[in-house]
Amino acid sequence: MKRILLLSFIFTSLLVSCEDVIDVDLPDQDTRLVVNGLIRVDETEPYVPVEISLSLSSNFFEENVPTSAESVLITYEEIEDNVVINQGTSNLAETSPGSGVYVPDPNFSSDQRIPTTTLDRDYVYTLFIRHQGRLYLAQTKYVRTVPINSVRQGTGSLFGDNETEIIVNYTDQPDVDNYYLFDFGFGEYLVTEDEFYQGQEFEFSFFYEESFEPGTVLDISVMGSDQTFYNYM
Repeated sequence: MKRILLLSFIFTSLLVSCEDVIDVDLPDQDTRLVVNGLIRVDETEPYVPVEISLSLSSNFFEENVPTSAESVLITYEEIEDNVVINQGTSNLAETSPGSGVYVPDPNFSSDQRIPTTTLDRDYVYTLFIRHQGRLYLAQTKYVRTVPINSVRQGTGSLFGDNETEIIVNYTDQPDVDNYYLFDFGFGEYLVTEDEFYQGQEFEFSFFYEESFEPGTVLDISVMGSDQTFYNYM
């Protein structure tokens, strides 16, 4: 669920201070495989928009480096009484050599896209990545979310005047333990659980650590999450 917010004009003051640059020597870190597998689903579309990004970790001051894998595969299985009753496979291919970005292979002998209709059933989705001789595995189920009721701009602040308050309102789904992941753009995420507002309308403020030019459009969305991902975040 997405909401588009058009920011109104806010008058702010700016304080300027002097800064000294200090060089800090950081210890070398072992290179690790970084997997970005956050998939945003639009249930009105016929297929799940799968895109997996792979990179190698770097030191604190450098960007991660895209990396290629020997194979990337997603399986999805419906299990009943410990027996697989439905299953499917999606072979992924790199969009261009060295990009580290993988999507359903368009050149495979059959359609490798995952139908959105699989989300209506209790499928388990498993991601397999073989990279530099090692096999990595991640597993999840699809978690639905609730719509955002409203998004508006507030006038509050936490630590200073050079902030922008966004107030989000939504209604929790009753009788279920829910975990939500809010995406505020610019790499800003927030997770919340419904322990203290289950089944109720809930409202909270999020603060960007900057002010925006009048007319700036922000894209804010909410996604469903499970407890494992919530604890990780």
